[in-house]
Amino acid sequence: MRSDLNVADVALYLQEGGWERTDTWRGAAIWSRAGDEVLVPARDDLGDNAARFRDLLRTLAAVESRPARDVARDIAFPAADAAVYRLFPAEQPPGFAPLPSGLQVVGGLRDMVTAAGRVVLEGPHFQFAGRAPVAIGELLGRVLIGAGDPDDVSYTLLVPFAASSPDAADRLIGREVMTYLHDATSAVEEAARAADISAFDDTVTAGVSAEFCAALSDLAGSQRREPFEVAFRWSHGRHSDLPPRTVAFPADAGPLIRSAANRLRKLEASGAAVVVGRVESLHDEAGGATAGGRRCAASCAPTGSPAPAGPSGSGWTASRPTTSPSRRTRPASPCAPRACCRAGPAAPSCSPTTSPSSPSRTDQPMTPQPHPEDETCRPMT
Repeated sequence: MRSDLNVADVALYLQEGGWERTDTWRGAAIWSRAGDEVLVPARDDLGDNAARFRDLLRTLAAVESRPARDVARDIAFPAADAAVYRLFPAEQPPGFAPLPSGLQVVGGLRDMVTAAGRVVLEGPHFQFAGRAPVAIGELLGRVLIGAGDPDDVSYTLLVPFAASSPDAADRLIGREVMTYLHDATSAVEEAARAADISAFDDTVTAGVSAEFCAALSDLAGSQRREPFEVAFRWSHGRHSDLPPRTVAFPADAGPLIRSAANRLRKLEASGAAVVVGRVESLHDEAGGATAGGRRCAASCAPTGSPAPAGPSGSGWTASRPTTSPSRRTRPASPCAPRACCRAGPAAPSCSPTTSPSSPSRTDQPMTPQPHPEDETCRPMT
């Protein structure tokens, strides 16, 4: 149990937890809540602070019904959210696991943070393409990992909730990464309980990807067949609407999650879809079935796709409903209007009014018109 706390962090933790400073005793502050009291030293340089903090942690642990070491961690790191992983290996001494399993677990934790960070930067995908952005490496360098309970195979990740570089265009806000980590883990657990691999298809908008499933399955220990859990706690230094939660996976979840990773790698977006991005130009193209033998084509610049891209990375995004109230999708702005370009004397170019007009690729003036259902003309992207 750590006792190297400071008075300011303890006072902030108590205040955020609903405690009130009610009195003093020999210079120390008395904090109270619902009949319970704790004593907080007046300064950090007093000789008996270590003993006073041990007493305080024991009281808080009893009030909150959790280990004193976890309370101490939350007090000591007010600017970081925590994800606490625990593995329950069979037939192993308490607190130990085979070395290959331990290395696999640490790699899985790293890859989960990486996958969640890529969702923040690139939007949800069935599978990400190419190397992770540089900002991911910078975030990983700021995440702390530490051993948990010596009687468990346990690791704690501390993710700073602030942005790594406030002025950078690709900055990563740790709280956003941690939120997607929470949502994706919860979505996978829900799909795994359904015991139907197709249930994973609807988890992508929660931040689940092939990479995330592969990483999560690595947390299942030896042969990926051991039970484990991931607990999420939010820093008291910044409010979160999400409550603390522990997500538990049974022994048979690992192989199913691994299979889901393979399925998502092969899955292609189909059905209803939207194109997300900024319209750069709208022009006519020869060979269509519209008046004058031409059809409309839109040229779009991506603006950060909020839903999984198709296998070619073309910008088409799947539009599927979600079932979990904690899952969120980013608002999508339309890339191209549902319109046909037809000859018209009023417009010098074929461009939507929401973007700067660009010259038409024909010598005949064009103007976008609403796309009637009975015409064969359709926008191309």
